[in-house]
Amino acid sequence: QQRVRVLPVLIIGVVSMKKILLFLGIGLFMFILVNSAYENTNYRRQMLDVDKFSRVPHGIKLANFGPSHARDALYYRDLPITSFNFALSAQHFGYDLQLLRYYLKKFETKAIVLLPVTYGSFGRYTDEMLDSQKCRYYKILPPAYLMEFSPEDYARYKLFPALGAGLKIRYIVKDTKNSSDWNLPYNKNTGNIKQIALKKYEKLNSRGFSEDSVEDLIALIQYAQACDLRPVLVTIPVTRELDAYYDKGFLDNFFERIKTITDEFNIPYLNYSKDERFQDIDLFCDSDHLNIRGAKMFTEIVLDDLEYIYS
Repeated sequence: QQRVRVLPVLIIGVVSMKKILLFLGIGLFMFILVNSAYENTNYRRQMLDVDKFSRVPHGIKLANFGPSHARDALYYRDLPITSFNFALSAQHFGYDLQLLRYYLKKFETKAIVLLPVTYGSFGRYTDEMLDSQKCRYYKILPPAYLMEFSPEDYARYKLFPALGAGLKIRYIVKDTKNSSDWNLPYNKNTGNIKQIALKKYEKLNSRGFSEDSVEDLIALIQYAQACDLRPVLVTIPVTRELDAYYDKGFLDNFFERIKTITDEFNIPYLNYSKDERFQDIDLFCDSDHLNIRGAKMFTEIVLDDLEYIYS
């Protein structure tokens, strides 16, 4: 009789377990769908801006690294030589180096490597800034090339980005437009350019100065030269409204730092910070980024100057 009573309990237990497994399976399947949908939203793709790294060519003869100023200012499409723009928004020299290390096999010997130095290049990078950026590098680089790696971040940023999406998961339902202001001239209806430039200056200036950033640039140059590449420092133009906020003391210190580095490593420096050819606001999309028209013009000038240097 005891065995007879136990049998229904076992049957109920087996049925319940099957239901639990079924619900878990359905839940896992739904999560995979949601995770994939979020991964492919325009919002996330534009936020990370890393799709281009799936198309890094072999035999690179010209490349640049750096932040968004370089990303938007150097336009290599239709060039007769193999080239690539490795720049990302707010990218610092430390990750410039890690990207160069990882993609080194893609470079030709004696390739020219443009290393942008902007007015904000030697500023401090706070932990908050670094944390906001690291998710994209989990998409690009293997763990050995990440500046900081943890299994938790790997799961969150690489495998299951929907877990850390929070309210941003809403973009699955209502996505952002797949567009860029880069194609447009500065919109005079967005506000007074001097006020916009002032806000940019205050944001950049608040980061102060970091000797670590200087050392990171030096490490990048040393690595490039050790790999038989040709590093070139370059300062990209900004609007005259933004440039005007930087006083003589700041500029003297900034350019003296660059001169010390270029003299020590015997590398060229292309300085377009006050270039008269870039005084037209219609060449910019905001106070410090060139638009596509400005980028084409700037890239052509840089190529001519590089040809003169290395001819």
